[in-house]
Amino acid sequence: PNQSMRAVARAVVQAAQTGRPCTASAWRFSSNVVSAAGAASQQLQVSRTLPEIRAAVAAFAATQPKHGHVSFINTALQHIDTLGLKVDRSTCDALFSVFPTDNSFKTKSLFDALWPVDTLQSQCAMNILQRMEEGFVIPEASTYDILFARFGRASQPVKKVRQLAYWLRRFYAANPFALLHSPESAAEVTQLALQRITSCLPGTTITELVPATDEEHGYAAHSPAQLEMLTSAVGAGHSVRITGPHYAWAGGVRRGYLVMEAGPVREDDGQIVGLLMASEVTPMVAQMWLERLAVLCPAAAGAVATIDVEAGETASEERPSATIAVEATDAKEDGK
Repeated sequence: PNQSMRAVARAVVQAAQTGRPCTASAWRFSSNVVSAAGAASQQLQVSRTLPEIRAAVAAFAATQPKHGHVSFINTALQHIDTLGLKVDRSTCDALFSVFPTDNSFKTKSLFDALWPVDTLQSQCAMNILQRMEEGFVIPEASTYDILFARFGRASQPVKKVRQLAYWLRRFYAANPFALLHSPESAAEVTQLALQRITSCLPGTTITELVPATDEEHGYAAHSPAQLEMLTSAVGAGHSVRITGPHYAWAGGVRRGYLVMEAGPVREDDGQIVGLLMASEVTPMVAQMWLERLAVLCPAAAGAVATIDVEAGETASEERPSATIAVEATDAKEDGK
């Protein structure tokens, strides 16, 4: 049926160019194609879930239109963003299928490979692939086949999907901090990040320092073993030190955290006995942590404390993230 509709569409275009009349059947088939594409666009607007969106995309792709596919894909992506949904592989495959296989933007020769032309279609496909990378959506063989049939072996989208298939699989199991769901607030991101950093400490308790909001929040983490080390160190006359900010990436945002150490004053001899992560790390936040510590560990109430914290904003959008993950930095082995 698609070949028949494409043949009819070519007949209509040829008739318009040559001025010769077109048969009524050709006009009727052409009208059906336009009507089907319009119905698919309307179906997309009322879709509320990914399966419904895929059904609308499949209905549009079945018409194999020569024009309007880039606009339809961009509209579908905007609709997905409006609904707050995350693309999955099936949805991406469906969007890639909207591009016609019989087209003029496919790489067909060595010259196309050496001097690729940056078309709207390739830009649109690269945009979808970028979403897959950021969402950690691993492409399958079906994704490669769809792009290969529409863009050619040497095209940028096909090169990109090969890279994603390799690197996302390579690092999928190597990332121990990947989250299975998207947190709903900045405070939840901070909590999850702190949980991941301290996940190897059994019995770790996350304590809220202040009532949490997206703009202002702070959480401290201590395990029973760390509180015991803190009690022993204070009992031996050692001081407590809070240093920072150190940094971790959470949800694509750089977040600051503080490290509490107890033990000898000599560098690197202290034991890490707690972590704190907040929306903004300041000496005032460190002081609040010490006050709360007197409740969590009464033996540390009279300890001599040193605060070595530089004030400043800790949230930064300097580096985009391929997935929601946490990479702990500047953390010592003794505290894990």
